[in-house]
Amino acid sequence: MLFSVLFFHVFMATLTLAAPATSGEQAGTAPIAATVTVPAASTVAQDVDTNNWAGLALTVGSNAAVRSVTGAFTIPTPAVPPGGNSHEVYESAAWIGIDGYNCDSALLRTGVTFIYANGDVNANAWYEWYPSVDRTYYDIKVSIGNLITASVTAYTPQSGTVTLINNSTGAQTSVALGNADYAALCMNSVEYIVGDTTQPNGAGPSLPIPDFGTLAFSDAFVSLTPSASPLTDLLNIVQDGAALTSVSTEYDTITIKYIGDSE
Repeated sequence: MLFSVLFFHVFMATLTLAAPATSGEQAGTAPIAATVTVPAASTVAQDVDTNNWAGLALTVGSNAAVRSVTGAFTIPTPAVPPGGNSHEVYESAAWIGIDGYNCDSALLRTGVTFIYANGDVNANAWYEWYPSVDRTYYDIKVSIGNLITASVTAYTPQSGTVTLINNSTGAQTSVALGNADYAALCMNSVEYIVGDTTQPNGAGPSLPIPDFGTLAFSDAFVSLTPSASPLTDLLNIVQDGAALTSVSTEYDTITIKYIGDSE
């Protein structure tokens, strides 16, 4: 699943941005009342290797449904990875979402892309209801080093809300989404991810991932209808036999480190 990203002005000629959400995109019904909220990293996890995602994916059982996911992170400073070229472009994104890991039909997510390009770094904020195109938030700006809080809520399989708060500047935005043309969510998984913007092990071209140091999702909580035992996968990026990331968790915190091929 590829989506367009906001590069520096030298790339603007190739970028097509979707229009902002219209008044016709309104959230449908209120969330179901009988929900429970759990820390995302509180369950026993297993390790999974992917081509392009690092972080945590939590999957609920068939009798449960994900209602919302939230978390906070600081936008890292992207750098040239070991063995990289300082004159190339490197790009990654930190985001949270519903259904990217365990649903083939749809994904609702929001986050921040951070880019290294020829010695410059930049960041932009966006949301996406896959397979519709991603959309840049026009009413909020983000920068490297900003502390971001993001949340995604699914009211029904085809209505929800994405919210982004820039705690460093006080700016915030929220977009209500509801459209019968949206692909239906499965509402059975949540994700806290750093990586490129495709599905796990997804095919298709993408820019190489920069060295992003350490990024931690804190205050990571998931609301769902009662479920006995959510399943948790810790995802690490492995490319050409080398692990690029290392993930650890503690209660409501998911810590993702870029390690290159050091381990």
